[in-house]
Amino acid sequence: MATRRIAVGNQSPGLAEKAQGSYTTQLNSITKDRKATKTRMADPDSLLVHELMKRRGDEEAHHKAPLMTMNLLYKNLNEAESAELTDYFGRRHGMGNSILNLINMPKETHQGGIHAISRAWGYEEDGKSVPRGFVQDMLDASEMPMEYRKHIGDLYLDKAVKDMEGDINDLLTAHPSMQEKLDLSGIRAAQALKDSAARS
Repeated sequence: MATRRIAVGNQSPGLAEKAQGSYTTQLNSITKDRKATKTRMADPDSLLVHELMKRRGDEEAHHKAPLMTMNLLYKNLNEAESAELTDYFGRRHGMGNSILNLINMPKETHQGGIHAISRAWGYEEDGKSVPRGFVQDMLDASEMPMEYRKHIGDLYLDKAVKDMEGDINDLLTAHPSMQEKLDLSGIRAAQALKDSAARS
């Protein structure tokens, strides 16, 4: 079984291996009331959430808590222990391919931006560089009992992931695509129909 598939299975069992496909499926599931039919209006709130969160252009789904780095903590755990770790971290932060752990980013900002930054800070395991910083801490913790793995994971989520989220916000704010106007015409039309029905 491929390493990435194992990581997804550990951290977000039942979700698709590909991050973008998993993101789109989950987004469509939570915003399913966005299509009007002859007998039903589309929900404007659902339309708005979908419009704000959907993939645009060359965007890719990025793991806020890096998939392969978090998976270091799962080394040599059995199925029950893996489930315990996933449940523990899942109560704090989205894991694996959960939509709570994914954010769409323009490809250049994703691959050349946040990944370059997180590797430079020792926040992300890349398999090529000598481990350091939090990556080394995660590797060390992978040989330790469960409580220590949780402790290091907590520190990682509190410091590294929060730092990376700040960097993501800066990168996205500076990207020209963030200045593009959203097409809210469908949302306005759905809201007008809803308001009209409420007045009737």
